[in-house]
Amino acid sequence: MWLYDNCAHINPDDQTGALLFNDDIDGLNAGFRQVLLSGGLAYYVRIENDTSCISNSFIEIIDLKLKAGCMDPQACNFDPLANLDDVVCIYSNCAPDLIINQEVLSSSIFLDSIYNDSECLIPEGCLQGYGMRDIIRFSTQIENVGDADYIVGPPEEESPLFSEDNCHQHWHYLGYAEYLIFNGDGAPQPVGFKNGFCALDFICSESNAYKYDCNYMGISAGCYDIYESDLLCQWIDVTDVTDGTYTLVVRVNYNRAPDIFGRVESKFENNWAQVCIRLDRSSGQLKLEILENCPIFKDCMGIDFGSTNIDCNGVCGGSDHFGDLDGDGELDESDIADYKEKFREKNISPEPCYDLDGDSIITIYDILLLEECLFNNPLNEEEPNHIHCDFPRSITALNDTITFSLGPLNIDDNSLLISYKSNTPIKGIDLSISNVRIDSISLSDSLFSSVLLNNENRISFYTNDDSHLISKTAMFLPLARIYISEVEALRTCFENLYTVVNDKNEKVNVLYNLACSDLSTTDVAVLKASDIFSISPNPTSDIIHVSNLNNTNKKWMHIYNIYGDLMKEKEIISNSDTAINVSGLPTGMYIIHIYSKHMSNFRRFIKT
Repeated sequence: MWLYDNCAHINPDDQTGALLFNDDIDGLNAGFRQVLLSGGLAYYVRIENDTSCISNSFIEIIDLKLKAGCMDPQACNFDPLANLDDVVCIYSNCAPDLIINQEVLSSSIFLDSIYNDSECLIPEGCLQGYGMRDIIRFSTQIENVGDADYIVGPPEEESPLFSEDNCHQHWHYLGYAEYLIFNGDGAPQPVGFKNGFCALDFICSESNAYKYDCNYMGISAGCYDIYESDLLCQWIDVTDVTDGTYTLVVRVNYNRAPDIFGRVESKFENNWAQVCIRLDRSSGQLKLEILENCPIFKDCMGIDFGSTNIDCNGVCGGSDHFGDLDGDGELDESDIADYKEKFREKNISPEPCYDLDGDSIITIYDILLLEECLFNNPLNEEEPNHIHCDFPRSITALNDTITFSLGPLNIDDNSLLISYKSNTPIKGIDLSISNVRIDSISLSDSLFSSVLLNNENRISFYTNDDSHLISKTAMFLPLARIYISEVEALRTCFENLYTVVNDKNEKVNVLYNLACSDLSTTDVAVLKASDIFSISPNPTSDIIHVSNLNNTNKKWMHIYNIYGDLMKEKEIISNSDTAINVSGLPTGMYIIHIYSKHMSNFRRFIKT
């Protein structure tokens, strides 16, 4: 049974978005012992596998009953949900105390696999790649064994404890629980981490102790919350973790944060639970072994349950940051500027702290990863609940592909045209062509607001503005014109593919149509500068005028939609301005292609 206050973000696979949920109130029966709701608002109930959120499940709470309780925040038994003071307040040296139930963790762990084709599981930190992934599932039971409630409060934008800036568009309670595995040296492995979406009283020792749900979060003294092993993201991804012995650690309130009313836990050494595991692929298939007599985890300083980490240069307790190129101890915009400058000068080495994707070369992907770390996280690094930037990090989108084509030499200006087609929006390209030295690069798509990082024969550019991406297209379109200053051989080809990055900051697969171009032949079909036509107005609702068709060769005109479907065609026999009626086309973006025996060029326009 699930209870919601809206239908916008229901996830039928788990409890995400629910105020309350239950499946075992009485054996296999579901129900709620106590529900605290606001009067006059709409609520919705979903039962069993019903994924709908419809009017027949609508409940309207008319009467709001008074709830008696201690209303003094300084008292041990303070009830933030009470609206009637019963004057029975208890004062002593009381504090909450959160623990991870070791037995629940140890008895619930098992190896599983999952096929990832979701756009959310990677940015949410649940998985480290697409396709089939090896995961270790387990349950997490968080108990409050103290003598005061740990009160989180309502999820809201003003609270530093919460974020709604995530793929699933639901609240994250930041800093609630974290899942890690450490090698024998105390170095954490890049397997992701987890923040809770809700902290509530799931089971309480006394029936009148239930207070908190996903609408007003917390864990009452004597109650516990649990994340079952079958929940979405209730795992760690070990697909890319090498064989060996590790310590799996689950910890709660890992930032040692006080609750919303300033209560600090009475102790923190019990905020951990651990299981020692061994990963083994020697048989050709991954096997998981749970090791007995797991020694207490020690950090790299040898301290039990210590928090001292190994920095990016392998120094225990070191202060070096991934991406901190200027060495000032902080990640900021100056580091991005340094990356760009040193990239142009070829003066940055792929040291571990600088090679953010771990491919042993510095590319635009490293710059984009750093920008994502700095600007796309809901909290910046100075905040206690900063969402970590786990490096090295490299994600490849299995189904995203871009195809490049290298056009013939334009002997008038010594230029080459690179065309492309792609099934995904692109935010960055980094490649090189052989046997030439590039003088300059002119991007064909004026909408692509880019940063050019040109050195010698390398073509590198990207945008950090998601509204100005290279759009996906089912037909070849011009991408960039490369102007050549020196030629070293008779032929040039695409040489090194460093990276191509999509709008989700993932690498895409690259194919080639025409991978090479002849630099010596003069009788090839060339694109004359005078043949680059223009269109106006753009956007248009009815007529577009094509101009700058200066030679008298017969030409043909095709108009395609963004999916590559031919929508209109026309033979052009005049070299004067040509009017084309597009009033019958649906609204949207189109590509106009005009070509002859000696030219081929494209332009885009928008039909309003």
